[in-house]
Amino acid sequence: MKFIQIYNLYEFDRKLRLELLSSLEKIEISFRTKISYYLAHKYGSTPHLDVSNFKNEDYFNDMTRQIKDEINRSKELFIIHHQEKYESIFPIWVVIEVTSFSLLSKIYSNLKDDDQDGIADSYNNNRFFIRNWLYALSTLRNICAHFGRLYNRHLPIHFKLAKEDRKNLRYGNTTFSAIFVICKILSDKILTKTLITNISALVEEYEQVDITQLGFPENWRNILETI
Repeated sequence: MKFIQIYNLYEFDRKLRLELLSSLEKIEISFRTKISYYLAHKYGSTPHLDVSNFKNEDYFNDMTRQIKDEINRSKELFIIHHQEKYESIFPIWVVIEVTSFSLLSKIYSNLKDDDQDGIADSYNNNRFFIRNWLYALSTLRNICAHFGRLYNRHLPIHFKLAKEDRKNLRYGNTTFSAIFVICKILSDKILTKTLITNISALVEEYEQVDITQLGFPENWRNILETI
């Protein structure tokens, strides 16, 4: 393979990561909104301070420590406002804004099963899939943020997918195609259409890209519209 071809594949992968990060940002915001709204509606403004709302006390204590660390690091005006006016009593909708994607995943996983179900219902899905997707997408976000490769790679994450969602994946649940399916499930139609359009444009821009190395079959253009 010529140097220019290698460089073009690098550029394709870089642009693909940027597209994915953009989608992950919107999905993360959606999860923050749904989790904080659900918990506040059911338990009041500070459900994160009550260990009885969670399954594992050790995980709860670790969550509390991480939240405190995130708050102490934050320079956001809304954090300073609550520190000065409300004696550092932070409601869940404030706390959730300063948590990392990884911590958000841990918070969800430690909620009681019926609360996990309630949040999963807003995505028309079940808690087992949502729990896996939150963990997997938060891990994926870190891979992208550290310039990890997506093209021609089996990712160190196993994405749970229903049988009907797996049928069009060429190499199982560990390639970019699995990521795409999850992003489509969790996104609205506009975001999905944008992602499809941008991926298609990228593949057309770099002719040496083999779409099967992203886990899609040869008829990927039709598959992207239907899965």
